[in-house]
Amino acid sequence: RRKLQRQFEQRLPLERIPLTHSGSIGFQVENTLAAVGAAWAFKLDEPRQAVILSMAFNMGLNGLLGFKNMLAAVETGNYPDAAKHMLESKWADQVGNRAVYLSKI
Repeated sequence: RRKLQRQFEQRLPLERIPLTHSGSIGFQVENTLAAVGAAWAFKLDEPRQAVILSMAFNMGLNGLLGFKNMLAAVETGNYPDAAKHMLESKWADQVGNRAVYLSKI
């Protein structure tokens, strides 16, 4: 026998989902850092966490995860190397001064 499967989709506004803290964006910091799969990211100071979050917001999580060398440099605390990888990317060409500003943090 074949079972018929109904597809059901219900969309809720973010503010109705408890995990989003009433739809505020603050929860995104922890979600983004956790999604990077990096416990080390929670140890970064707030400005550096903000850089990771800004990049994820700008290009999506998959785009951020493409910055393997930059993320590896951040993980080891080699921030000058991380900045170099940021500035040598296609993303930096696209966002211009924003990349320069973020790379200096």
